[in-house]
Amino acid sequence: MIKVIQPSFFKPELKYTLGVLLKDFLGLKVEYSFDPSSDLVRIELENGKKLELAATFFSNLKTTQEYLNVANIPSNTFDVNVFGQTIRSFSKVDDSIKKEGEISLGIDVLGPTFFMLSRWEEYVNTTRDKHDRFPGKESLAQKEGFHQRPIVNEYVELIWSCLHDLGIQEKRKTRSYEPVLTCDVDYIQKFYRPINLIRALGGDIVIRKNPFLWFRTTIDFINSKISIKNDPFYTFDYFMDLAEEIGVKFHFYFMPLNLGDFDARYNFTDAKDIINTILDREHIVGMHPGYNSYNNAERFKEESEKLKTLYPLPKYGRQHYLRIKTPETLSYWEENGFEFDSTYGYENDIGFRCGVCYEFPVFDFKLSKKLNLTELPLHFMEVAYFERYGCNNSLSNEVYNLVEQVKNFNGKFVLLWHNNNVYDGNLKHAKSNFEELMKLVKK
Repeated sequence: MIKVIQPSFFKPELKYTLGVLLKDFLGLKVEYSFDPSSDLVRIELENGKKLELAATFFSNLKTTQEYLNVANIPSNTFDVNVFGQTIRSFSKVDDSIKKEGEISLGIDVLGPTFFMLSRWEEYVNTTRDKHDRFPGKESLAQKEGFHQRPIVNEYVELIWSCLHDLGIQEKRKTRSYEPVLTCDVDYIQKFYRPINLIRALGGDIVIRKNPFLWFRTTIDFINSKISIKNDPFYTFDYFMDLAEEIGVKFHFYFMPLNLGDFDARYNFTDAKDIINTILDREHIVGMHPGYNSYNNAERFKEESEKLKTLYPLPKYGRQHYLRIKTPETLSYWEENGFEFDSTYGYENDIGFRCGVCYEFPVFDFKLSKKLNLTELPLHFMEVAYFERYGCNNSLSNEVYNLVEQVKNFNGKFVLLWHNNNVYDGNLKHAKSNFEELMKLVKK
């Protein structure tokens, strides 16, 4: 067991951050205590050697005990070489020192870790897009160009290399790379109502100006009415087949309530047979709360209870349109008995919105406490990818680089692909891109 002696300022925040890095990520046994006279964190090993960690961000604010201010968001970040490892730092200064029996890590990795995981940045920066979302382009990570880099994982490796050099006897947690395949089910079929056919035909004639597509749409409609499994958006079996080929389960998140242009395009009870098929094949069903659930506790609860009428034990889910009010929305997930949320992904790009490719416990910075909820951050959403890079013959190099980084850290690559977006009547090359991605993420 290692001993961690932390300063007495910002106790919940520092203990949470240290716990995530040392216990959750590295799997070490930790005993905590506090030293009111110190501004540093000391990690003492059983062999008597110690690692000191700077807590610069919090120590600079200890007189005010307040960090929830937009002025505290760093204006610049820097790549710094620390003991041969390049990390992204919120400071240029590196006074790290190695000497006999002791390492002093002068670069603050605790403040940036808390910044990335807690997402307090999204609370103090009140800029919102038309869907009341915090825009990815407003994030420090995108502004500084490290959003496709899991910087928290880099901090974990830096800390471990220091502990290893000091002769730690405990072994770190064994991890293995895992793809997490998810689908937000906004549609169960393309032609749910007659108006869907009219809109599709109108789009073929007015927008796409392609009479062949008009004919194809008509045939698709007829086939869909013969059997829902003939519908272009009924791709559930296809998704599960591909997942089983690479040895994982597909997650399908359903919308329990609220038909509408910004909500479900189906009645939830009509999805009963699909849900039973998914469960029969031992894949995973979760919740995809509606457009206005992110800031409405009662509506979230109502949707949760509706889902449980068909599937009583949901653990996973993700907010519709990635709408999230930090930290309130996450408390709804906890209060309604869910174990995992997977909303934190970029709406405008691919990458690491939380700076990490591991799941981690959620921290409510308004209540200064850790929740009984785990965040499984989203790294790839096909809608954001197509808007940013286009739907071309092959996936971009950025996707290959993203997956490679997750594999290097033995992390979880979490992707979202909607069941209606492998139909090439919507996007040419979408299906081939999806199948290329399935081969890429294979274990």
